Amino acid sequence: MHTLLVLSMLACGTSTTETVQIVEPSEEPAPAAEPTALEEAPAVAKVAPDALREVLFKSSGHVRVFNFWATWCQPCIAELPHLARLQAEYPEVEVVLVSLDHRSIGTPRVSGFLKSRGLPLASLMLDAEDPAAAMGEVYGDFPGAIPVTLVVDGDGDLSKAFHRAVTYADLETAVGEAR
Repeated sequence: MHTLLVLSMLACGTSTTETVQIVEPSEEPAPAAEPTALEEAPAVAKVAPDALREVLFKSSGHVRVFNFWATWCQPCIAELPHLARLQAEYPEVEVVLVSLDHRSIGTPRVSGFLKSRGLPLASLMLDAEDPAAAMGEVYGDFPGAIPVTLVVDGDGDLSKAFHRAVTYADLETAVGEAR
């Protein structure tokens, strides 16, 4: 390792002194870094509003539960374990999380958020500049606030809409009614 003394002149006419250490390359390669939570997290797919609308209300032959949430929404976060439990106890029901986080958050951060909480649920992220406004196109009765949970029957018809945080009992009852 060598030390290099650097003098730099600033635009205002003063000077500073900075010491920089130069590290020579070693003969042995550095050990590989352990994968981060973001690298191991399940994928979150971006979806355009028109594609999401098509997915929501298509006939699938089975009950589907779509939960609209965001990483900054405390009531949303509180209900995520109920959704994970529903998926675990009713594997024939498809539970899909749809993040309404701003696109600048990015899918890796949403994925890491879910992974850090042990929530291996199918996940989408609405790809829109203003996700709340785009939700009006996707679901006409969108109240403008989250959480929102939609239970869709096997024919693609809306069976139940929750415009509030849900409990496990809410989900279980709604799924039973949608069958």
